[in-house]
Amino acid sequence: MGQGETTQREELRDWLGRLSYILRSSDHLHQKLGHVRKQYKQPDYWQPWKLAQFLANTIRYSGFALLLLFAVVSIPLVFIADGKQSGAAKSLVNVAVLIILILLYYGVCKLTYFVTERVLVKKLGSGSEALERQERMRIRGKEYLVLPVAVGHLVPFLLLWLMMAGGSTNGPTVANETLMLAIGLFVNLVVGAVASVVTLLLHNRKVEAHNMAETAGAEARNIHNQRVYDSEKELVDEINTLVGEFTDTYLGNFPAAYLRPGVVDYMWQLVTNHRASTLQEAINVYEADARQQQLADQQRAILDRQNQILAQQQYANTVLVTNMIMNH
Repeated sequence: MGQGETTQREELRDWLGRLSYILRSSDHLHQKLGHVRKQYKQPDYWQPWKLAQFLANTIRYSGFALLLLFAVVSIPLVFIADGKQSGAAKSLVNVAVLIILILLYYGVCKLTYFVTERVLVKKLGSGSEALERQERMRIRGKEYLVLPVAVGHLVPFLLLWLMMAGGSTNGPTVANETLMLAIGLFVNLVVGAVASVVTLLLHNRKVEAHNMAETAGAEARNIHNQRVYDSEKELVDEINTLVGEFTDTYLGNFPAAYLRPGVVDYMWQLVTNHRASTLQEAINVYEADARQQQLADQQRAILDRQNQILAQQQYANTVLVTNMIMNH
């Protein structure tokens, strides 16, 4: 064996050894990089103030006051009044009408809210589901929905007035009922405004406490994330160094089909054990050994299957003999 062939084999051995190191180190560094990136601490979202929702909340709470008025005042009065005049049948009809009106109020509010929100999201969104969710949250913090909520609140009032007016033929009675309805509307709006102010004050107090806690923890979180970023950058630099070395030395010079650490290690052993002196020889020997190993695995599987069948037959014979002895 000449000195040139020995030198060539040693160079190939070192070349394959370095490639194996690059592949294994790259896999290890990528695993570490994934672990490091999971250590980032994300900030809590700042909660927005809801002062812009005052009008919408006022109308919404006015609707709640209307429902409470129906449930506590109107229904018992209907039972008492109609029970004296025409019996329980008409009372039940009026109660059913009031319940339908309540459900209509709720349905109109929900429908107008949903339709308006979807129209705005479709108009302002960019098609992405995640962006649509963000846009929907942004819309809810605005005054876009005040008009639909107001319509959903006032429509049942109008229907109630028509129902009361249609049930009366006396002009003064209609006027009195209209006046009472107007007073009820005003009282409901006042109650809704008060409830809205209280809700906003309580909510904004929670927002202030949450945002102060978030500000206090921001400095510690930033220090932690900076450390994580430094570790991430160090790993990325190491990976880029290995990628650069692989690109300069091995890209186009080593078959991509064999770029696996186990295969490269096997070729390195072939060269080290003098079974191959060139890369092509190492590939050929590896393929031959792989085919031989595949045949050996197939033969072993066949032998295992035969042994399993033989064991089953022996067990069946043992059971048969045992049954014959017991029967005699």
